[in-house]
Amino acid sequence: MEVPLKDACAETSLFGITFKTKTSHIVRAILESQAFLSCHVLEVIFQHYKKPSEIVVDGGTSRSSFILETLVQLSSVAVKKSECVDGSLMGAALLAGLGAGLYQSLDDIKS
Repeated sequence: MEVPLKDACAETSLFGITFKTKTSHIVRAILESQAFLSCHVLEVIFQHYKKPSEIVVDGGTSRSSFILETLVQLSSVAVKKSECVDGSLMGAALLAGLGAGLYQSLDDIKS
């Protein structure tokens, strides 16, 4: 499975489907594609910054142990789930509140 990176209109394809192909095969291909995409993003980051000993993940993808295990195998970096699964969403909401004037500073957000 190929994931489009720079073209919002791009599409993807599945190759090698036969009558023996099961739904589980397609689901696995989709999940693996997410791990490969994440690994690709990490490789680009690691070209510019020091490779960490572990990364902390959150969001919907972090709910899939299969994706996280595959990401560990591909990237050779330990992966840890965030205590707050929706941490990125929470951070964006809090910063939006700061921008909208609900908070006066980052210290207000912390308290």
